[in-house]
Amino acid sequence: MRTRRSAPVPALLSAMALTLPLAACTGDDGDTPPETVTVTVGPDQGEDDGGQSASPTPSAEPSTPVTQSPAAEPLNEPGADDAPFVANTEPDTNSGSGLVEATNLRFGRHDGYDRLVLDLGGSGEPSWRVEYVGEARGQASGELVVLSGDAVLRMDVQGVMYPGEDGAADYTGPDVIAPPPGGAIREVVVDSVFEGTMEIFVGVAAETPFRAYLLESPTRLILDVQNP
Repeated sequence: MRTRRSAPVPALLSAMALTLPLAACTGDDGDTPPETVTVTVGPDQGEDDGGQSASPTPSAEPSTPVTQSPAAEPLNEPGADDAPFVANTEPDTNSGSGLVEATNLRFGRHDGYDRLVLDLGGSGEPSWRVEYVGEARGQASGELVVLSGDAVLRMDVQGVMYPGEDGAADYTGPDVIAPPPGGAIREVVVDSVFEGTMEIFVGVAAETPFRAYLLESPTRLILDVQNP
């Protein structure tokens, strides 16, 4: 984020300020407080006077989450089931073991459904639970997560290492996915990794059938959501 800096105070103005009579600072009657003018300068503009005229540099604001606005292209994952869409609206769960690292999250649009692909590294098979919930709330903060859509799918993937933990790779995917209109998925928000669980909220157009399954070589978790 760019920090706005005011123009430097001319040297002539500073010299004039030093030659003002004392009465001009205190007032004729001695009880009028002097007028204070604060001038903000950059960190490199106060060197001549020891930096006393420079105000503190404001702290940097948090960076804006990475947002991906993908095109409406399919994700034809090798090994994915091309059979007719067989799914329902019941929770989809899997019990696995081992530790995995989440590296990327991708979106694709297919004929009749939308697809999310969570790329995973590490060893073993993750556990997951995908289900419709009444509202999206962060697992660590408990704060409400507002996202587009009339229904919310919560995707919890367990056994996920923190980035850098035991050499785990960093997550380089988007924090927010905003798909083009017209499909099942309206918005995706990656909430956090907390106590080994990665939580992803998926805002969808309606409570339509979905399916979640694992593909290997490379390891990736697939979520397909049927169009309304």
